Amino acid sequence: MAGGRNPDGRAGGASGGPIPPIAVVGNPNSGKTAIFNALTGLRQKVANYPGVTIEKKEGRARLPDGSEVVLIDLPGTYSLFPHSPDELIASEVVLGRYPATPVPGKVLCVVDASNLERNLYLATQLIDHRIPVVIALNMIDVAEAGGITIDIGRLSEELGVPVLPTAASSGRGIPELKAALAGGANGEPAARLFELPEAAQRECTLLEGELLRLYGFRPAVAHHEAVSLLSSSPEAADTTGRSPSAPAINDEELLARVKTARDKLDFLGIDRQSVFIEGRYARIRQICEKCVSTNGFAGRRLSDALDRVLTHRVWGFLIFMALMTVMFIGVFTWAEYPMQFITAGFDSLGAIVSDTMPPGDLRDLLVRGVIAGVGAVVTFVPQILALFFFISILEDSGYMSRAAFIMDKVMGKVGLHGKAFIPLLGSFACAIPGIMATRTIESGKDRMVTMMIAPLMSCSARLPVYTLLIAAFIPHYLILGFLPLQGLTMAAMYVLGIVMALAMALLFKKTLLRGKKLSFVMELPPYRMPSPRSIGMIMLDRGLVFLKNAGTFILGVSIILWFLSAYPKVDGATPQEQLEQSYAGRAGKLIEPAILPLGFNWKIGIGLIGSLLQREVFVSTMGTIFNIGNDGDPESGVSLQERMVRDRDPETGVNSFSVLTAICLMIWYALSMQCMSTVAIVRRETAGWKWPVILIAYMTILAYTFTFLVHQGGLLIGMG
Repeated sequence: MAGGRNPDGRAGGASGGPIPPIAVVGNPNSGKTAIFNALTGLRQKVANYPGVTIEKKEGRARLPDGSEVVLIDLPGTYSLFPHSPDELIASEVVLGRYPATPVPGKVLCVVDASNLERNLYLATQLIDHRIPVVIALNMIDVAEAGGITIDIGRLSEELGVPVLPTAASSGRGIPELKAALAGGANGEPAARLFELPEAAQRECTLLEGELLRLYGFRPAVAHHEAVSLLSSSPEAADTTGRSPSAPAINDEELLARVKTARDKLDFLGIDRQSVFIEGRYARIRQICEKCVSTNGFAGRRLSDALDRVLTHRVWGFLIFMALMTVMFIGVFTWAEYPMQFITAGFDSLGAIVSDTMPPGDLRDLLVRGVIAGVGAVVTFVPQILALFFFISILEDSGYMSRAAFIMDKVMGKVGLHGKAFIPLLGSFACAIPGIMATRTIESGKDRMVTMMIAPLMSCSARLPVYTLLIAAFIPHYLILGFLPLQGLTMAAMYVLGIVMALAMALLFKKTLLRGKKLSFVMELPPYRMPSPRSIGMIMLDRGLVFLKNAGTFILGVSIILWFLSAYPKVDGATPQEQLEQSYAGRAGKLIEPAILPLGFNWKIGIGLIGSLLQREVFVSTMGTIFNIGNDGDPESGVSLQERMVRDRDPETGVNSFSVLTAICLMIWYALSMQCMSTVAIVRRETAGWKWPVILIAYMTILAYTFTFLVHQGGLLIGMG
C-alpha cells in the first residue's frame, strides 16, 4: 500500500514506489466531479469498491512537471462522520482505513464558492487531520455573479492550505490547480479550526491521550476517534458508535472512561452531538467574516425569483411535466436523422459483404447474424446520447434538486421520501446506478421500496425496443398540428412506468414495507450554466459503454442466436420453414401457448427469451430472425421495421404484427423484469435472494396482467 499511514491510522514511515493517489472530495453539488473530469479528461476507469456496489471512479492527471498522478473521485459527503454508505466510503478512504485502497497522499477538496460557510465544514475537518490539502474554490464565477467577493489570499492564510479559484464549466483555474497539486505538502496550522466549551475540550483531550497510549493512533486520528466516541449515543448497536471498518475499541477501562465522559457532559447540559458541530461552525463564521464580503444581491435575487416559479406548487409542477414531455419527445424525434444515417450505413455494409463473399454459412453468419443483429442495436446510439444530454443538463444546471423538491409532495402521497425522486429519475438512464443511488435515503424501508420500483422507470435499454415498434407501427401524425403522435407514444411509455411505480410504491408501503414518511430536507444548489465539456464527456462515456456492450455481449448473443436459428439444417426447406424447425423456432413454439393471449406469436417469443438477459437484445434478435426468415438474399434497403410490417403468417396470411401487437409489446417491456444485471445488483444491495425474487415475480405478474387486458380490450374494439 502506498503512502505513509497504515490502514488503522497509526503512524508509519514513508514507503517507496508509485506516487500515492489524490482523493477528490467535496459536498454534493459542489462541482466535484466536474473538477475531476476537467483534470483527467477521458483517462478514467470505473470499478466498485471491494465488497460493496458503490462506484469507484479513478482517472489519471498529467501535472505541469510531467508526472502523472491517479485521482480518486469519492462520493459526495458533508462530513468525515458518515451517515450513509456513500459518506462512509468517502470518510474511510480519506482516513486511509478502506481495505485494498491506497492511502491518499493528498486531498483535493472542492468547495462551492457561492456557499462557502457550508462547504468549509468538510474542508476544515480535512485540514484538522493534518492531511495535505489543496482547496479548489469552485464556481467562483457563480459567486462573483451573485455579488460575493472572496479574499483568496486571506482565506488561504486563515486555513493554512493552498486555495485556488476555479470554474470547472469554463476551465478557469485548472492549470493553476494542477500546479498546486504538483507542489509539496502545505504547512500545518498551529491550532485546530474549531472552538469547544472548556468541559468538552477537556474530556476530548483526555480521551485523545488514552487512544494515543493504548492504540498508537496519529494525533489527528485520535482526535477523530475521540469525537466519534463522545458524540455517539450509548443506545447505538456498536457501543463505540464508530465506523465498522475502524479498528475495534475493546479495552474495558477505556470504554468505562468513555461512559464517564458522556455522563459528565450530559450532566452539564452539553449536547454531545451538536457541540462539536457548533464549535466548528463558530470558527468558520469567523473566517468568513474576515475573507468574504457581499457587494450586491443581483444573483441572489435572480435565484430567488427563479425558485419562486420553478418550485411553486402549481407552476413548478407544470413546468416540470413540460420539461419531461419535451425530453421524452425529443429523445425520439431529434435522433431520427442520425439513426437513418446509421441504418443506411449498416445496410450498405451488409450489401457489400453479400456481394463480395460466396454464398454459405459464413456469409449468412456475417450478414444475417453479426451485421443485422449488432447493427439493429447500434442504430439507437443517437437516442442514448440524447437521453443523457437531457439528464446531464438537469443535473449541471441545479434543477435536479428543485425537481426532487417539487416531487416530494407527489412522492409523499404514496409514502415515499422526496430523496427517492433522484434515484428514480436516474433510473431513466439505467436502473443499476439508480438502485445504487438509493444509499442516500436514510430510511431502510424507503430505500427498499425505491429499489423495488426503480426498474419500472423506462431505462435507456428500453429505448431501442420502443423506437423500433413506434417507427414501424405508429403513424406519422401531428396532434393539434404540432405534437407528433410517435413522440407522444414514447412519452406515454415513460408515463406508464412512472404511474405503475407510484402505484407499486403505495402497495409496498401498505403491506411489506410499512413505515412513516420522514421529513424532507435537501440543499438547493445555486443555478449555473451547464458545462458543455462535462455534458459532452458524460454523453461520450455512456455512448462508448453502449457501443462496447453492442460489440461484446450483443455480438455474442447475435452469433449464438444465428446458430440457433440456422440449425439443425432441414433439406429442401424454405427460409421460413427452416426458421420454424430451428432450435430457436422450437423454443418460440414451446412458449407460444403462454404468450398467445398477449397477442404474441412464436417469433416474438424468441425475442422475449433472448431479452431476458438485456432488453435491447430483443432488437438484435428481431434483426437476426427477420433476415434469416427472408427468402433469398437479404433485401438491400429494406429496413427491419418494414420487414416486420410485411411479415405474415404463412398459413393464415394474416400480418404477424399490428398496431395492437406493437402497443402490447411496449407495455410488456415497460413493466416486465428483462434485465438480469438489475436483479444481480438488487441481490448485492439486499444481501440475499428474497427481494430479487419478489422483484421478478411482481413485475412479471404486472406485465402479463396489463398486457393481457390491453390486448383483449383492443380485440373487443376491433384493433386486432
